[in-house]
Amino acid sequence: MKNNFNKLIEVANSLENSSYKIIAETILKNFKKGCFLSQQKLSEEAHVSAPLITIFCQKIGYSGYREFLIYLKLDYEKYFSRNNINLNMQKKKYSLNIDYMREIYDNFFKDIILSSNFFEKFIKNLNKLQNLIIYNSHQTNKVGDFIMNLLNGKGFKSVKNFNPSENDINSWQNYCHANAIYLFFLLGHDTNEIMDAIQNNENREKIFIITSNGQKEKVQDFPNVFVISSHIAYNDFFYRTILLQTMFLIVCESLKIEKI
Repeated sequence: MKNNFNKLIEVANSLENSSYKIIAETILKNFKKGCFLSQQKLSEEAHVSAPLITIFCQKIGYSGYREFLIYLKLDYEKYFSRNNINLNMQKKKYSLNIDYMREIYDNFFKDIILSSNFFEKFIKNLNKLQNLIIYNSHQTNKVGDFIMNLLNGKGFKSVKNFNPSENDINSWQNYCHANAIYLFFLLGHDTNEIMDAIQNNENREKIFIITSNGQKEKVQDFPNVFVISSHIAYNDFFYRTILLQTMFLIVCESLKIEKI
């Protein structure tokens, strides 16, 4: 049996340009907000008569608007209320493996919280200079593109993404200037050229490095290093990409961005 929501959608999407279509569209618009209008309010908003609303309800199988409204509210509670959505998700959590994904994110967020000084300093410098140069290994190039598009779209003066697999490694020097900060992803196996770029950059205080437990010793003398400790258990390209992108969504939400 179709629920009331689906019945409304069918009428609202019908090709027939009628008062019934307008009534359905108006009810749906309010339904999605959890708002249920009285018959009088609905007639005013839809610009139709109250008796026509009664006829509309009878057309879709109810004695009148009052009965229709009762069932509409029941549908909302069953399918759309937040409590029921959470309850339904809890019932399905094992088949959907939600607990596993929650564990991945929880551990990753713990890494971020434990390294809050790294992110606070990064955000402070980025807010001040408005220029970011990203250096990627092959495995993190999609993350670099994501950050570049995210921050450029927010109005930063300049965000560039440098990838040794696509650019001449010697060209990285052309990206260096005093009024920028540098973000290095020391992750994956193809990191020798990235390491060379780190060591040859004289602006150490403006260098921020994201790396793994396996490579942290290479950069132990640098002041701004974030180590993804939890990543050992979930060493997968797709998880890494999603987690790092999530990290920079958090960073972006923490920035005070002045539109240009």
